[in-house]
Amino acid sequence: MIERLSNPEVLGSIDALLESKPELLEEWETMALSDILGRSLFMDGQFIPIESDSFKDALTISR
Repeated sequence: MIERLSNPEVLGSIDALLESKPELLEEWETMALSDILGRSLFMDGQFIPIESDSFKDALTISR
């Protein structure tokens, strides 16, 4: 599952979707994803793409 989610093509599609329609995520989802990544998804109102390697690392770190 982690391999699929962190696949660059899959993540590229997710990035494109969130960049064009950030309102698809509810506030709690944005906060949860930001917490997983260890950073904000947006800076100065602009979406910051999720890198495949950092996303995979974030998903595999024991919390």
